[in-house]
Amino acid sequence: MPYSNYNIVNSRAALWLLWQTGICLALSCYRLVSFTFEIHKSVHILLFMLKSLGGSAPVRYLFALCYHADQEHLARYGCPITGDRYLAARNGALPMELHTYYQEFRKSRSWKKSPVLFAEYFRAEETGILHAVAEYNEQLISPTEAACLFEIIHGQKNRDPELFIATTRDTAWEMADEENFISLQEMARAAAATDEMLRYIDNSIHNEMAILHEHHTPRP
Repeated sequence: MPYSNYNIVNSRAALWLLWQTGICLALSCYRLVSFTFEIHKSVHILLFMLKSLGGSAPVRYLFALCYHADQEHLARYGCPITGDRYLAARNGALPMELHTYYQEFRKSRSWKKSPVLFAEYFRAEETGILHAVAEYNEQLISPTEAACLFEIIHGQKNRDPELFIATTRDTAWEMADEENFISLQEMARAAAATDEMLRYIDNSIHNEMAILHEHHTPRP
């Protein structure tokens, strides 16, 4: 769904709710669809993280950073950063879309089905290390997103990568559904989101699903 369609829907109601709950900084979420994965933005999120880490990092470590950054942004501002859905894999949470794109890129180095040419942004090693070969676009990352990413990255910078990856096996991971998907609500709850914020996330997801349903429903 185009971003512009979402930006104008229920904007007054959303602004009122944000004002009532005192989450003024969350207005930045309304630049983009809050709960929809967008590959171009996610590529630049990865580039932002790699830039902060010196240009390269294990891809599983990057995925763990994505999980915790999404989780913190959800708990604080009511929307994730990447919009990806997380799977409760054996070793921890995996962003489903990013993981799929990465696996195909690693196999072929040029995945024609992808809307993004990964080789223009990354170089992958067989050992699972990802290198940035381009700069990130700061216009795709809001101030609140950058702040959450920076905090998570620098809070874990000197930690053993494997130990950090294991932290994604949290209570939300434990409560994954039958298809092993981790719910956004449980992610936020695990990050100590308030009851008001959890209600806001529930309402936002419900509203977006209603918009998507209306958008895809054939007109008579």
